[in-house]
Amino acid sequence: RRLLWWVVGISLALTWLPYFGIFNAPVLIVGLPQPLALTMACNVVLTLCVLAIYPLYFKPMIRALDRQPLLDEKGGVKGR
Repeated sequence: RRLLWWVVGISLALTWLPYFGIFNAPVLIVGLPQPLALTMACNVVLTLCVLAIYPLYFKPMIRALDRQPLLDEKGGVKGR
């Protein structure tokens, strides 16, 4: 899980580098300007990370809420 979050953080940081003049050369990569190619590649990686994060975190949370809902049968918050 830590590796996944590190990949997310690094990908997000890489998307900001062209704003600071890094990876901002007038070079074409596969027919795209370098900053656009970098950002699109990072977006692909981030999309894959989201697909991996969903079953790791949200599916167990939904199962736990099904077992023990936050609302009682009247629609009020439990514990009040």
